[in-house]
Amino acid sequence: MKTMNNIEQATTLLMTQWGSKSMESLHKQAKTEPTGNAFESIRVAGGKRLMVVMCVTKKDQIALLKKAFNFVDGGAPEDWATLTLLEVAMRSVAGAGFAFEALKDSSGEISDLIFISTEPRSMAIIDGVFTMPK
Repeated sequence: MKTMNNIEQATTLLMTQWGSKSMESLHKQAKTEPTGNAFESIRVAGGKRLMVVMCVTKKDQIALLKKAFNFVDGGAPEDWATLTLLEVAMRSVAGAGFAFEALKDSSGEISDLIFISTEPRSMAIIDGVFTMPK
């Protein structure tokens, strides 16, 4: 029963926090930060992260992420103004536990990146690349 309650609480939190927040909103937030990054996470009681979503806008940090993860181009770019963080989270959960969306510059290089992790291994890599608060 307690596990079900935690799942229900996590689902409610996910819907409330990310159900209507667009990727563009997180992107705008990252652009205003000195680090060029913005992130949000969903945590369970006790502080353990279940999911983390992050926007990265600095080329050097994107280069580090390219080394840590094998980014495979998923086809046509998404509309960041309408795609919600919840939709990207659901893709991650349904897939391998890691998903990303990228904006590219005129030369075809990734200029801005939003990624989401819903599994421990990729969250550990993210913690290694960035100094994430505990």
